Amino acid sequence: TVRAALPQAELWFVGPTTLDAGNEPLLARARVTAGVTLMGSKKQRELPAIFQQAWVTVLLSRTTKRWAEQVGMANLQSLACGTPVVTTTSGSIPEYLTSGVIPDVNTVQDPESNLPGSRVKPGMTDTQHGALLVPEGDASVTVSVILEILQDPKRRERMGQAGVAWVQRTFDEATGVSALEALTVETHRAIGTALPT
Repeated sequence: TVRAALPQAELWFVGPTTLDAGNEPLLARARVTAGVTLMGSKKQRELPAIFQQAWVTVLLSRTTKRWAEQVGMANLQSLACGTPVVTTTSGSIPEYLTSGVIPDVNTVQDPESNLPGSRVKPGMTDTQHGALLVPEGDASVTVSVILEILQDPKRRERMGQAGVAWVQRTFDEATGVSALEALTVETHRAIGTALPT
């Protein structure tokens, strides 16, 4: 576990603490575990302060038969606050965060990682957008990646700076409007219709 390797580590669980009955044993254990704070649900305006205090945000979305992560907004919010992210490959997350620990034939060894299974897409590093993706349900890789970030302040700082820059570059309002305008023009040209005036 993370605390076994780094006893001073703390886990702040932000979110509802009255989940479905299947989570009750986990929540009961968390309530009495040293270093775990159940913060409960928070308003959006409260989240930046929490992200900015954290050393890493861990959002381990898990695909089910009926659900897969759509965007993982907390990932983007954390990156915007300068906090590195460890998240999974659930749903659309890899479309937004295209590097990480993804077991894929199109990946190569992460040059910044000491973890043998740490993989990145060719040409991508976690310092391009501040996040690492881990396979769903792989606790061993997840713990190793979290520890790498927690134990390397310089890497954590680089990832945080990269996250802020990437969110500003990718999700800036003017950039989004320009991209939508370009897509509209391209679509109208492709189908041979006049542009709206």
